Amino acid sequence: MELSDIVYFLLGLLARLGIPVAITILLIRWLARLDARWQQEARRGAELLPGANLIRNTGCWDVRRCAPEQKAKCPAFAHKEIPCWQVFRQKNGALREGCIECVVFIKAPVPVGS
Repeated sequence: MELSDIVYFLLGLLARLGIPVAITILLIRWLARLDARWQQEARRGAELLPGANLIRNTGCWDVRRCAPEQKAKCPAFAHKEIPCWQVFRQKNGALREGCIECVVFIKAPVPVGS
């Protein structure tokens, strides 16, 4: 086996293994940067909703500062385990106009599917 054969063999090995590995490494770095950018945008988006964390576990009766007698009559106050707008859904599944415009509904976290 001559020296040129060994050089050609090593160049072929580099071409068959090195180039795909290099492309894979570059792709991984690009995806990691893209993921970091998306996470930063998500954090920035969460910061744009002032009080979103406060409203997450708050009922509309607290935000609207309902009187105790109003709370006693309110069906949503009686069912604190589910979001208030779910209590007021119409029979056809639509939300009331007041719920759609309510800050509690607007700033509620989006449910994540399992």
